[in-house]
Amino acid sequence: MWIGQLGCEAFNWILKKAIKQERPTSTLFPVPYTALIDLPSPALHGVGGGYGFPSSHAQFMGFFASFMLLHLYFRHRFVSCGIPLLDFIWSAFVRLAVVALALIVCYSR
Repeated sequence: MWIGQLGCEAFNWILKKAIKQERPTSTLFPVPYTALIDLPSPALHGVGGGYGFPSSHAQFMGFFASFMLLHLYFRHRFVSCGIPLLDFIWSAFVRLAVVALALIVCYSR
């Protein structure tokens, strides 16, 4: 997992340097108190510095969801409660929750 995470971060850094898409300016965030001090423009808008695309949060969640689904499929064994239907529902819920979490983070970015 750690090697995959480091590879994901390196790949994201390469993509950001290759694509060079600026972060969007936002008027949705109120100007923070620190705006009274002379700060760079991205800090005033609350969207951070550096390039914005691809989102490292979204890319990490894609990697994490893929890793977890593969781990759950190949390595993890859910403890049985004795009712096969309930076991299936629980394992399906966990897998769908992992995918839903990743999709929510990707959509928010």
